[in-house]
Amino acid sequence: MMLPANICIAGKNSIAIEVLEYALAHYSGCRFFALCNRNDTGLDGWQRSYAARARALQVPLIEMDQAQQLPDCVFISLEYDRLLKPGRFVSARLYNIHFSLLPAYKGMYTSAWPILRGEAESGVTLHEIDAGIDTGPIVAQRAFPIDPDMTCAQLYMAYLRHGTALVCEQLDDILHRRANSRPQPALGASYYSRSSIDYQQLQLDLHKTAIEIKRQILAFAHRRYQLPRLHGEAVVGASVVEDVRSGLRPGELVRRTDDSLVIATIDYDLEVYIDRLSIVLQACESGQADIVRRLLPNLGYIDEKNDRGWSALIVAAYHGQVEVMRLLLEAGADPNDSNFNGTTVLMYAKDAALRHGDNAPMQLLLAAGADLARRDYRGRALIDYLDEQQARQLGI
Repeated sequence: MMLPANICIAGKNSIAIEVLEYALAHYSGCRFFALCNRNDTGLDGWQRSYAARARALQVPLIEMDQAQQLPDCVFISLEYDRLLKPGRFVSARLYNIHFSLLPAYKGMYTSAWPILRGEAESGVTLHEIDAGIDTGPIVAQRAFPIDPDMTCAQLYMAYLRHGTALVCEQLDDILHRRANSRPQPALGASYYSRSSIDYQQLQLDLHKTAIEIKRQILAFAHRRYQLPRLHGEAVVGASVVEDVRSGLRPGELVRRTDDSLVIATIDYDLEVYIDRLSIVLQACESGQADIVRRLLPNLGYIDEKNDRGWSALIVAAYHGQVEVMRLLLEAGADPNDSNFNGTTVLMYAKDAALRHGDNAPMQLLLAAGADLARRDYRGRALIDYLDEQQARQLGI
C-alpha cells in the first residue's frame, strides 16, 4: 500500500511533538501539517509548545477548516482540545489516542477517575474516530499498572509516555492501511462528563473511609493546577494508619505535626502529608540528607518539580550534593530527569563537576543509568556544552 499524501497531527504537549518528530524521520515522502490546541501560546512551560516545535521543524500550522479539506490524509488527534465531526473531513482516516483502556473511562478526567475508583491499572487506546465521544473502533491498546501512591500528575505523565510509544508502534500499519480495528464492547463501558468533577469548587469529602480520602488526595494532587487543602494546608499524599481508630468524627484532626496531619475517618486514621517541596529543595541545595530523607513523603512524588522545572535530584546534582543524590536515586528518582527546557540532570551535574573539579556527581548518575547522549529541547547533548579541555576534565 502506498503512503498517504498528507499527514495531519493535531494536539499538544510532548506526545504530539514526539509523534511528529518520529513521523518526519520515517516518512519523508509525505506532506505534514500541524493543528494546535487553541491555548498553545507558542512558549514552552511545564508542557511543551507543539506550535513552537512545529515551526522549528518547518511544518505548516493550519486551522481546522484546512485540515478537513486535506485529500488523501491521515489525521491523528493527540490530546486535541475539540470534538471532531468526521462527516466534515474529506478523508475518512481519522484516529485518536485516548487516555484509558476503552471502553472504560470515556470522556473527561482520565487522570483522576481511575485513581478515585481504586483501579489497579490503566492504559492508552488508539482508536478510529467516529461521531461519538471516544466510541470509535479500537486499533490497539497498551496497559500499565497504577501504583497505590500514584498521583494524577504521575498518571498523566505515564499516559504521555505510553501513548507516544503506542502511536509510534502502530503508525506504519495505519499509514499503509494494515491496521485492524474492532468495535468497542458494551460490557465495561463508562463515561465521565466535564461536570463530573468541579475543579472550581474542589473539596475533599471527609465522610469517607481512609483509603477513599487518600485516593481523593492523590487524584487531585497536580501542582501545575491545584493541590488539595485540608485544615488550611496544601497536601500531597497520605498513608492509612492501619489498626488505629481515634474514635473522633470523620474529618476531625487527631493531631498535627510540623509536616503532617492525622485525621479521623469512617474507619482508620489517616496521616496526610503537607506540601514541603520548597523545604526539600533547600535541603538538597545545602546537602542536608536527613531533612530530605524525612520529607520524601511530602514531595508528592520523587520527581516533583517547582515552577522552574527543578526536581530534588536536579537541585542536588547542580550543587554537587552526592549523598543527597544517592539517597534520591535509591528512592526511585529518575537519573534522566530534565527541567522544562529538557536540560538533563547529567547536564546540571556537569556544572557541579566543573566548578568543584570532582566528577563524583556525574559518575553516580552514569552508574544509575543516565544517558550521556540524551538531548535537550534545543537538540543539544551534554558534549555540545563542553570545550575540548572540559571534555577531557570530565573524561568524556
